[in-house]
Amino acid sequence: MKRSALVFLCALLTLPVTARTFTNKEGKTIEAEITTVDTKTVTLKLLDGNTSRINLDQLSDADQAFVKAWLVDKIPDLRITPNFVRSNRDINSGGSSYSNGNDGRRIQVLDLSVHFESWDKTTGIDDAQLTYILVGRSMEARSRYKILAVQNNDFSIAPAGQASVDFKTVKNFYDDSPSNSAVARCVGYVLYANRKSDDRKIHASASSPLLEKAIQKIITLKAGEETDDNFIKIQDPEESASRRQPDVITVK
Repeated sequence: MKRSALVFLCALLTLPVTARTFTNKEGKTIEAEITTVDTKTVTLKLLDGNTSRINLDQLSDADQAFVKAWLVDKIPDLRITPNFVRSNRDINSGGSSYSNGNDGRRIQVLDLSVHFESWDKTTGIDDAQLTYILVGRSMEARSRYKILAVQNNDFSIAPAGQASVDFKTVKNFYDDSPSNSAVARCVGYVLYANRKSDDRKIHASASSPLLEKAIQKIITLKAGEETDDNFIKIQDPEESASRRQPDVITVK
């Protein structure tokens, strides 16, 4: 069996933000997103993260038209450079609003700025949004994660231009030996940029391979939500409410 036929036999999973249904001439479908296009082929990223290159003439007429429109309205190639600064220090109970009587009180100060540079001399972006998601891991339940903070900043880039996005400082208070598993230590971040007019993905990255694999799940979560180690939201609102500590995280 040809690889193109195998591609269209892949099982359907939950659609990422930018995925769509593609149909071939035989009526078989696949959920994927376009990564690159040339005059004769399109490369699709499948839901399992693999990619496949397909001849345009194997797609339905409607999909061929979609691919051609995608190429005309393409996102310019960007060089994206994040500068993430994370510092950890001990704090004493008299110097912080967070105090539970335990030893091991710590504070993480987290800053991020992102620089964009376009190498495309003809195409710019004037309605983009960059989302910055900080992810923490429970200090007690090691298979449990928490979205510490979510920030969104708008930006635009002229053709062959540059832009910078600066996010607010996040302070995360936690204990090395906590009595409450709602306290989480930051383990990294996810960046996701999209064009607001059509929700088209511009960029997606993470600070670690673990978070990289779960980007599509993480970008659907809100600040304060907790997940298991597959980054599936934990449905325990009553428990979460009883464990909530409003002074643990500050964004300024």
